[in-house]
Amino acid sequence: MYYTSKLTADEKKLLATDTDISDAYDTIKVLSDNFETDDPDAKELDGMVKNWLKKNKPKATTKKPTKKNTEPKPKFKVGDLVSYFHDNKVKYIIDEIVSFDGQYHIYKIIDENSKILIINENLLKKRTEKKPNTPNPTPKDEQNPEALIKQLLEQIAAGQKGQASPEQVEAIVKNILKNRKVCFDDLCADLLKVINETQNVKIHIPKWNNTKTFKNDTPNLLRIIDDIVLGNNVMLIGGAGTGKTFLAEKVASVTGLEVETINCNQFTSPIEINGGQTIEGYQEGKLIKAWRDGKLLILDELPKLDPNTAGILNEALAKTNLPENSERAYIVNTRGDRFKKKQGFAVIATGNVYPNTESTAYGANNKQDLSLLDRFTGSVYEIEKNPDFEKKVILPGYLFLWAIADKIRTLIEVNKWEAQVSIRLMETSLRVYLAEKEAIKQGEKMEDRKTYKDVIDSFIWTFTEVQQVEVKREINYGKHFDKYQYRDLNIDKNPF
Repeated sequence: MYYTSKLTADEKKLLATDTDISDAYDTIKVLSDNFETDDPDAKELDGMVKNWLKKNKPKATTKKPTKKNTEPKPKFKVGDLVSYFHDNKVKYIIDEIVSFDGQYHIYKIIDENSKILIINENLLKKRTEKKPNTPNPTPKDEQNPEALIKQLLEQIAAGQKGQASPEQVEAIVKNILKNRKVCFDDLCADLLKVINETQNVKIHIPKWNNTKTFKNDTPNLLRIIDDIVLGNNVMLIGGAGTGKTFLAEKVASVTGLEVETINCNQFTSPIEINGGQTIEGYQEGKLIKAWRDGKLLILDELPKLDPNTAGILNEALAKTNLPENSERAYIVNTRGDRFKKKQGFAVIATGNVYPNTESTAYGANNKQDLSLLDRFTGSVYEIEKNPDFEKKVILPGYLFLWAIADKIRTLIEVNKWEAQVSIRLMETSLRVYLAEKEAIKQGEKMEDRKTYKDVIDSFIWTFTEVQQVEVKREINYGKHFDKYQYRDLNIDKNPF
């Protein structure tokens, strides 16, 4: 029977105030099978618990005159736990302290199973040797248990075998670890790096209040805005004049992003994209500016870009969805300068055809590398002519202007002519018409001024002579334009 098998109520209460001694007490029970086994390790721990309880036994409350103690007080005592990091975090227990040369020194250190790990044999030699004429070590160094353990760790005998069985060891380890919490200090540098780079990103997609006037007439508008917020690269594919660039700029307006545009063609140079030296000095690339300043980068007519030049975009397009605080969220320019991504950076590319094949209708378009196209996967939208969008967003309240443009467009489509009616024609018609009406209102003469009739005449002139006759007949040119009759018509009414 061990001393700890018959503790008094006061001793058990005292025992509960120190978790380290409590752990030792639990270990004794494991090693001795409820105090029925004569285990030497349990006996050692039992003795340690006994000494500790007797040393800390409550004393009588009668006051005695205090005597000033001139002895230096140690910064550690028997039973203290000290830690030393060496591959893993290991606990060591101070078992014996020696007073020597006016200071307290650790003499013996044991492990959690009371196995002797370190005996400071040099300390005994120093006590018998003559003092050298050298300054004493500073108390800070001598009284630092961890520094001493580090100094004496090489004295630990390799390959010591304990007397506990594997089952007992498992029970002891479980008991010690039951209240042990893993902290960041316990983790290795590689694991901390992985944790820091792996982040849960909560994305809030706001409700865009300023889209009410045109969202119902613009297919996929809110989906495209969601793509931008989520960090997806967007590609808009559609025929000439269907409003791809207009839509991209409208997305920038709704989201509050500034725009950086690269007009892509076979002559677009890497300098314009990624920066480089020019005769006027170093010129920063538009990709770098958009990335650095958090802008919307519009790659207008991307398929027209030379495939080798387009490859410069790959790195940035692969990192669009990274948060700005990611260690990988950076790109470099041609000088090797490194730029961190700013929140807001987004990409919208436009094109007449999806650039995975050669196009006969649009000869200037190039087949692009699949690695580039993969950066837009899942966010490619076909943009077609949209009469509702044109009438309500481009020409709201000017149905006459839209009807003229739509009549010409329909004629082109039916006859498959090599021509197009674009949103730009509608926007130009509206600007000129409004300026014309204002000038007339101010009493100005219009003989030498730009008029809506001039816009239509200039556009018709681009057709062949035979086609010009067909176009004028289709839009009732003589009735609406010969003598500027449109000025007196209800401009918000379809004349056909």
